[in-house]
Amino acid sequence: LRHLPITSRSRQVTHHRSRIVRNMSSTKEFKVAKFEDLPNYGSKEVDVGKQKALLTRVDGKVYATAPKCTHYGAPLIKGVVTPDGKIVCPWHAACFKLETGDIEDAPALDALPVYPVRLDGEDIYITVDETTLESGKRRPCPRGDGQTMKVDEGKAKEHTVIVGGGSAGMGAAQGLREFGYPGKITVISKENSFPIDRTKLSKELSTDVAKLHLRDAKFFDELQVEFKHGLSVKSVDTSSKKITSDGGKKRIAIIGSSFIGMEVATCLAKEGHNIIIIGKDQIPLANIVGDKVGHFLQKAQEKKGIEFKMGVDIESGVPDAQDNSKIGGIKLKSGEVIVADFVILGVGVHPDTDFLKESGFKLEKDGSVAVDKYLRVQGKENVYAVGDIATFPYHGAAANANGQNIRIEHWDVAMNHGRVAAQNISGHQVVFDKVPYFWSAQGSPIRYCGNTAGGYDDIVVQGSMEEEKFVAFYTQGQHPVAVLTVNSDPVAAKCTQLFHSGKMPSKDELVSGRDVLKIDL
Repeated sequence: LRHLPITSRSRQVTHHRSRIVRNMSSTKEFKVAKFEDLPNYGSKEVDVGKQKALLTRVDGKVYATAPKCTHYGAPLIKGVVTPDGKIVCPWHAACFKLETGDIEDAPALDALPVYPVRLDGEDIYITVDETTLESGKRRPCPRGDGQTMKVDEGKAKEHTVIVGGGSAGMGAAQGLREFGYPGKITVISKENSFPIDRTKLSKELSTDVAKLHLRDAKFFDELQVEFKHGLSVKSVDTSSKKITSDGGKKRIAIIGSSFIGMEVATCLAKEGHNIIIIGKDQIPLANIVGDKVGHFLQKAQEKKGIEFKMGVDIESGVPDAQDNSKIGGIKLKSGEVIVADFVILGVGVHPDTDFLKESGFKLEKDGSVAVDKYLRVQGKENVYAVGDIATFPYHGAAANANGQNIRIEHWDVAMNHGRVAAQNISGHQVVFDKVPYFWSAQGSPIRYCGNTAGGYDDIVVQGSMEEEKFVAFYTQGQHPVAVLTVNSDPVAAKCTQLFHSGKMPSKDELVSGRDVLKIDL
């Protein structure tokens, strides 16, 4: 029994010095209070071994439950007790039925554990299970055996579809099982995660999705609730009982065919989206890697289903036909409209140096800051500029590294800038002569070292572009100035050291098949 009227009498139990008066395996009975200690419609926290329980009196009945709300752990002793046997959380108004611990009102997702109460005269005893006592919550279920209702195969033809994976969808999915629904349940959600506690996004600024989940995948698997993630519903036909979704695929237009645009396209294509890259040049990345390699990179992307619209100029964005606050496509100067659900701008960056101009620094035409070979700002004592904002004399040990001013937006270059500046500030005279190096993820691993700012007049290819495994050596006369590799590690890394040590082979040697990996440093 979970409660007994005060007039009920039970067999006298011999009291021991310990408050535990009965011990049956993992369940124990505790003498916890006197009936007169409980005010009507009031609660009292009592010690149960090393844990606590909550006693609540409603007229002539006494109930024993866990002491904290299962939502955020509010102390229920401060809650509101109702005449019909419920207790309301003081913080967020979650409500529980005292007799069963069942949820009466959100936002709690777990029910309260309840413990059998026995009255012996004025003495109150409760029997607890140590495991349940420690957890402080129990999963809602429609049956008294503690088992959660699942699909009844005999009624599996019933199927409920919930569109939306937010708070309402969460409540409906769990509630269906809680209230005994035996059929199939499917939740269609735009989100790529299970329902999250959105209140924490603004109230705690929490961004770790895993920590925001209201329930995990295991919970929904056990309840046999199927989730369809990343889908938007386009229409609902109630007569035929059909729901049409977009299949989770979006039409995404990427403006810009340089490395950022190509890399983002690769990632989104893996997710199954329809991608089109729009570029001003005839061939992507041709200004950096040349027509031959640029054409290879385009073909490699097209094999993944990525479209290209090259050699075009953009006039404007086009609003969505259903909602003019959203983008619906891109209009080209030719008049053609490219329909898109999303548009990504990958058109480059500009040095964020306006604050320097206002501080009396001279800026280059592109907004960068000119530095000397030690990375010191020209005309400013004890001031260094490093990273993407720095235009510096190129001394990268290649044949064309003759001190011409360049600006490079590479991760490695920026970090090496910082390290060399730190050395110089610390009293060392160190010239920045690192060989630029970067990598790109476009399906196949791409590496690049050196620099073609000083120009090149030929490309020597070793390997096979058709097999997507090759090395391209950019040469000026007989001298290599840069190297690009595809699926050919560690060639690019080796070449950085060959450039630096002056041991890069000549163009003729490369044409004859000289293997740079076999050259001693």
